[in-house]
Amino acid sequence: MYPWSLATGPFLLTLLLLDMLTADQTSRARVINVSSRSHLRAAPLDHNDVMLTGHSYRPSFIQYPHSKLANILFTRELARRLGKQDIPTFLACPDHILDQWYLATPAV
Repeated sequence: MYPWSLATGPFLLTLLLLDMLTADQTSRARVINVSSRSHLRAAPLDHNDVMLTGHSYRPSFIQYPHSKLANILFTRELARRLGKQDIPTFLACPDHILDQWYLATPAV
């Protein structure tokens, strides 16, 4: 996976499907994006080095939280724009889903 795909994938897919989502008024279109609490670890974004080429540490450690923060910001803006067209937009954060599998998994 290319590092830029962490952030561009959801946006590009949504934007490519946007005309289809808004065209059919009889469908029950909705947009659901996924994020995680890792957005809380996002360091300030360096707009001059978005690809983090100037860093000696593992860029994915920094890029992943940025991508989750970008998902949140994108979903909020999309909800604002699509709200007038009655297309619900949601953000799911599966970090704290306590199911039987999770409860049975020993701590590491």
